[in-house]
Amino acid sequence: MSKLFPHHRGQMSEAFRTVMFLSASGGLQDAYTYIGRGKVFANAQTGNIVLMSQSLFDGDLSRFAHYFIPVLSFALGVAAAECIRLRWRQARRIHWRQLVVLTEIVLLFAVGFFPAAWDIGANALVSFSCAMQVQAFRKVHGYPFASTMCIGNLRSGMDAMKLSTKPLNPFETARPLEEYRLVIVGSPVWAGRMASPIRSLLKRRGLELHRVAYVVTRSTEQRSEEVYDQMDLYTAEKRLFAVSLRPGSEGYEFWRNDFVQNVQRWLEQN
Repeated sequence: MSKLFPHHRGQMSEAFRTVMFLSASGGLQDAYTYIGRGKVFANAQTGNIVLMSQSLFDGDLSRFAHYFIPVLSFALGVAAAECIRLRWRQARRIHWRQLVVLTEIVLLFAVGFFPAAWDIGANALVSFSCAMQVQAFRKVHGYPFASTMCIGNLRSGMDAMKLSTKPLNPFETARPLEEYRLVIVGSPVWAGRMASPIRSLLKRRGLELHRVAYVVTRSTEQRSEEVYDQMDLYTAEKRLFAVSLRPGSEGYEFWRNDFVQNVQRWLEQN
């Protein structure tokens, strides 16, 4: 297991153990609402939309509401999680994701006391909780991940298998990598990940890198700074500096020069 999921030095919210518990929670919530609360999906809103549309065409408005309310609640849950993030992201005593989890616990605990006559309200609260979870916890080890859904994860898993790293040809450096004052590693962003040749390099030689900086290049507006954390998983120490550049974009020269100045300043002082 340690080979598949190296020790995580990033955010606890992206740790594999956290994701395991969240995935189990998401599956249990979906099973609970479908089996025990009138065959409504808490997570799989696509299924609810299909059943809702069928009810609408059948003219069954009560059944339509049965599926529409969880869909609406899911959307509100996403908005609520984002509001919590914006309001509490600078808090020091408690992380905003902890507030999301606490809210989820309170809501799900309350749902357990709802009688069968309150199934619509129960489904609404569970869908609301699921949406908060999927919005707040979106990565594992820096990779995109959905803790309450399977389709995207299956696709990402197959992509990872297809893009598995290949052995690099042996190469030599003038001296051992750990003896360099600073090693700068560059990588393009491939589908939100570091390039597979760079991953191969870091898997093979990463533990030799004690003082490292990253230059990441991308073709989209998204900064893809999660790639830094992906690269940190394989190095002996976390990065000293990193920059994400989009050639030809506004601000390209500013961020490039800022990175160069930071490196030069560090080299002068060390």
